Amino acid sequence: MRVAICDDERALRDMLGNAIDAYEKLPENMVVEKYSDGQSLINAHENEHFDIIFLDIEMGNISGMEAGEKIRSFDRKVLIILVTNHIQYMQQSFKLEVFDYITKPYENADVHNVLARALQKYHDQHDKVVITWKDETHKIEVGDIVYIEVENRALRVVTLNNVYKCNEKLDTYDKKLSQYGFFRCHNSILVNMEYIVDIMDKLIITEQGYELDMSFRKKKACLRAFNEFSAKYRI
Repeated sequence: MRVAICDDERALRDMLGNAIDAYEKLPENMVVEKYSDGQSLINAHENEHFDIIFLDIEMGNISGMEAGEKIRSFDRKVLIILVTNHIQYMQQSFKLEVFDYITKPYENADVHNVLARALQKYHDQHDKVVITWKDETHKIEVGDIVYIEVENRALRVVTLNNVYKCNEKLDTYDKKLSQYGFFRCHNSILVNMEYIVDIMDKLIITEQGYELDMSFRKKKACLRAFNEFSAKYRI
């Protein structure tokens, strides 16, 4: 697991690094790297992606918002946690799909709280499920699955980069994936709420542009589940 801290003030970089080091439940394989400017962070992330980024908004040359936009343009999954003095910047952050934010001056407890949630999200994204089709077997990260639907007595598993067929029943994946934020919006469709951008009367729209049928009677349950998911994993 790779974590980056980007802040143009060395004292604040070190303070945040010390706060992270003080967290009692840090994974043994976690590596923390520090950067003083947005371009250095972008270059490092292009070479070997980080999993979590603590990103200061106000920096010289390239601002945190600009660096975040560049990173988000080629990495959908990295968890970005903004660090700021001014809460008014948070409205601009929605297009970055940031995971959370902390305000300066911050306490260790603030850092540990957001870090605990980010680590849980990281593990949820990177847990894997097995997809089998005839003599083929694939292990797919949960966070890569956009939706699963029934198709001709089999399953069609649509991920960020591929489409797979599967021998299993949809009920099997409904039970496996509900804990990761998947919702069964139709008897034949299971959707990852991470990628939902609009919930209509009989339709769900994902950020990839997929239009998924939703049973009208499930709309209230879908809205409730989505709100609970957003409260846990989104600002």
